[in-house]
Amino acid sequence: MEEYKDFWYKGLKYDGTASRLEFWVPTVANIFALFVLGLAAYAMASSIGFVFLFIAILFTIVIVPPQISVFIRRLHDTSKSGKYILWGLFPAIGLIIVFVALIEENKEY
Repeated sequence: MEEYKDFWYKGLKYDGTASRLEFWVPTVANIFALFVLGLAAYAMASSIGFVFLFIAILFTIVIVPPQISVFIRRLHDTSKSGKYILWGLFPAIGLIIVFVALIEENKEY
């Protein structure tokens, strides 16, 4: 859980590096949390479901800046520029290129 704490502490830090563990632990945890909130919102179609939906939307808005930060730091760790994130704008092939970059081993500087 140290990686998840670092995710929030270094939330707006775009310089430096992030290991694979520092990237994947918070990413998977955030996806899981959003899945659970979305499932709760879907399961409860009443007004309480809208509360869960609102919490999920709010959580998404809050995690976007730290997620981009850890994404860029992970790219730095593989000796790639933070601009490499822009490949994600291209459907299919761009996402594959970025995913491969994220799972690469750490590079020595």
